[in-house]
Amino acid sequence: MLITGLVPRVIVGLTGNTSLVNFLLLCKARTMLKPASATFSMACVCLAAFDRYLYSSLDLRRQRWVTLQQTRLIITITVILCLVVFSPYAVFYTAPVPSSCSIVNPIFIYVQPCLSLIFYNLAPVVILSIICSLTWRNLGQQTTEMELKKLVIIIGGGWSEIGVGGLLVYNRGGHSSTEISIELTDAGFHVTIAHHGGQYFMRQ
Repeated sequence: MLITGLVPRVIVGLTGNTSLVNFLLLCKARTMLKPASATFSMACVCLAAFDRYLYSSLDLRRQRWVTLQQTRLIITITVILCLVVFSPYAVFYTAPVPSSCSIVNPIFIYVQPCLSLIFYNLAPVVILSIICSLTWRNLGQQTTEMELKKLVIIIGGGWSEIGVGGLLVYNRGGHSSTEISIELTDAGFHVTIAHHGGQYFMRQ
């Protein structure tokens, strides 16, 4: 966006000639690339937010969804989509007179603001809001998991045997009998605490 916006000023500054700025090919390229590059920038922000969402997920399979090869493919597809969406700019912008670059189609005059509003403003805001809310939920689940781990460590501090298979902790001190069973699942932890024949359940 900076390049497409600064190129005309650089040309005018170096040559002092405004006719080159309004040259038909440059007119079409500048008017198409300017919104396309801006939309691509917002798309990259959305993709980065989605990557953080996957990274914050407790499901390890989701964290491995995106590879380097897939990232390159997604970026390439995003570039192509941005150019396709804003290709009407190159079609309907023209230079009716030598010193102008404007839209001559009366219908596209009303379509142009809608394209910019949807793809550059509304869509990124909606997508980022959804992804950020999902990421916030993942972070909340991580906080709950950390609190549960601290609880297990505190409860299991006086116990002498820890077996992993679920995860079994036995109290062999004194006359009481306490058993903690921790099952690791995709949804999180399922903790069962049995003490003196009574059972207490804790589930995330």
